Amino acid sequence: MKLRTFPPYLILLLCLAAVEAYGHQVADTCMMTKLVVKRLPDLNMPRGGHNTLFVNGELTVVGGHTSGFVPTPTAEYLSDGQWHLLETVYAHDHGFSLPTRSGRVLLGAGHEKPLGIGQVHHVEWYDPVAHTFDGFGCLDIRRVFAQAAELRDGTIAIGGNWYHHDSTEIFRQPQHFATKREVSLQRCFPFIFPTSDGDAIIMGNIGTRGENYDYPTIVDRIYGAPFDVQLLAEWRPMINQAEQRTADFCISDTAAGEYAYLMPVLNRNEEAAIVLVRDTILSLLPTTISAPTEGPWGRISFMFLAVDRKTTRAYLVGRDGELRFYVLAVEYAALLMPDGRLRPSLPDNECLPARLYYTDPQTSFGNITPVVTDEGDIAMAGGVTDNNFTPKSGVCLLCIGPHTDDGTASFGQWLWLLCTMPVAVALGVFLALRLHRRHEEVMLEMQEEEVEPQDDETEGDLLSRINQLMEEKKLYLQNDLKVADVSEALGISRRSISECIMAHPEYTSFAHFVNGYRVRHAKELLRLHPGMKIITIGLESGFSNEQSFFRTFKSFTGMTPREWLAQGE
Repeated sequence: MKLRTFPPYLILLLCLAAVEAYGHQVADTCMMTKLVVKRLPDLNMPRGGHNTLFVNGELTVVGGHTSGFVPTPTAEYLSDGQWHLLETVYAHDHGFSLPTRSGRVLLGAGHEKPLGIGQVHHVEWYDPVAHTFDGFGCLDIRRVFAQAAELRDGTIAIGGNWYHHDSTEIFRQPQHFATKREVSLQRCFPFIFPTSDGDAIIMGNIGTRGENYDYPTIVDRIYGAPFDVQLLAEWRPMINQAEQRTADFCISDTAAGEYAYLMPVLNRNEEAAIVLVRDTILSLLPTTISAPTEGPWGRISFMFLAVDRKTTRAYLVGRDGELRFYVLAVEYAALLMPDGRLRPSLPDNECLPARLYYTDPQTSFGNITPVVTDEGDIAMAGGVTDNNFTPKSGVCLLCIGPHTDDGTASFGQWLWLLCTMPVAVALGVFLALRLHRRHEEVMLEMQEEEVEPQDDETEGDLLSRINQLMEEKKLYLQNDLKVADVSEALGISRRSISECIMAHPEYTSFAHFVNGYRVRHAKELLRLHPGMKIITIGLESGFSNEQSFFRTFKSFTGMTPREWLAQGE
């Protein structure tokens, strides 16, 4: 195949037109800057379901479970370039942690046994200066997947549970825990936001047995009556299986009596955004760019939020199927007045500046709460990628602090430089990009032509081969399975495989075809292991997260996994 050549004047016109078109794209779309990822020493043991904190100037991890899904009564802190192992009083696997104004950290709840079974009453204090732990009492209700928040008067509100009754309780020092009231919705991993009147609001859409409420607008309070927030009919709190602390989302000066937080949310299209929570008022933050759902390497799922009050930045953190991490950095300084107090509102039509970052694929750490260090970088330690039985021990810094912009240009910045260079240089770059892209297209076309199916092979024959491969190799258990993987295994072009699947009236896409296998596998696990945790069934069936599992299972069956199991099908 021969490449076409163009007259010089036509190339110049094309170059200028492309520069103008791309210039508009720079203003309207999300350009990405590559992040440097710094590897820190590994944890002493792999961990999942633990709490990650940055306290007393030290990166610290507490509790969780290690290999084999076994809870570990230990903690570690990073100092002098190495992790120092500590013994806790209790094991807190999927428990909560709360740094308090006293300087100590309250630790509580967790699974009673290995494999994520049961709940506990356990609570203890961690002193990050002395590196000591002190067990002192017990929760009024045994809990796991709970949250805690410190109210204005120092009282601590606690809520949320998993496979056990949920209600709110309060803790007043020195050791008094008492149930306060029932909640309108039973929740796990609720968001608890203190308010300036000494109360707190509680929201979330995941029930205590993993059921996904359909965008409930009701919000509970510790002391006041429940109320509705219509914004929650369109945007639901971004709940995940990592131990996030709503206290880390605070952007206001609570000592001055102001209580304002940022909250990550998702809409029905799985698009991520940030909501400002100020007392009982919730409002969507307008940003110059939105969190993308698709990237150059596939779908992006945003899962976490981290807030850096020093730099007035909020970070939405997500990843794609190839384990690249993405960070949408939002500058929220416009929400504050020069003295640091909150503005009554944003000026009309003002959007908060935002910028998107990405990393190379990261396999040493998994999905776990990100925390911001004193240097403004994002730390992630341990976590789970595939399942709770094989947690990670890697620790990394996403170097996004103030030094990130020094000498690091985004794609948009480089394009701006390109537009200001002499025409000759711009022309050279343009031609090089065009030729490179065309070369890749030609090579791809040649590869596609070389692996077309045999003339005598029908679509039915090819579909049978694809089904046989899926059933024998169980490729659907890979949560990042792509058409290219099947193409490589069968020696057939990606186009032929996609067209074959789409031609079948039962399937709407390759993803729909694969999800059918995953749902059937999940049904089998539900039948054989009715006591297995729903999230474990989803992950072991090839789904990347709990939300995807619930959404897909219900789209195939019309029921949640628990509802389907109860039907006895």
